[in-house]
Amino acid sequence: MLWIVSLVSARGSLTAGMLLVAVVAASGCAVGAAGREDEALAWVEPAWMASFRQDMEEWQLEQMACFAERGVTVTPAASGGVHLPIVNLIADPPGTQDLIDEAMWDCSELVGRFDWWQVPLDEDVYQRILESRECVIAHGYEVPEA
Repeated sequence: MLWIVSLVSARGSLTAGMLLVAVVAASGCAVGAAGREDEALAWVEPAWMASFRQDMEEWQLEQMACFAERGVTVTPAASGGVHLPIVNLIADPPGTQDLIDEAMWDCSELVGRFDWWQVPLDEDVYQRILESRECVIAHGYEVPEA
């Protein structure tokens, strides 16, 4: 089974606004979409987006290093988390899934969740949602009003 360690905890779910920001982060709003560079270049990225992207990348690298220290090779996920390897119950040594599971729980505890996702939905976050929406629209996508 493919395990995906993502920014969503088992206890919570994304609000619509946080989901929109996740889409922004995954879509690379600072980079022009194919065939839409002119529209995208007219849009100016707010400073918080670059900071958010950098913080997410640093957190992701910490997660990857934590897994590597435990003998598990993971790959970066567009969501900001990591993809764990798929265990082949026939070819992989016994206990491989247990090793991955233990590393997943250890790294979730040691590195923690990405802090941004724990921010309550307030006026500043709502403004970020609106700015993220503008970015997605500038890249040629239709997005309902926040």
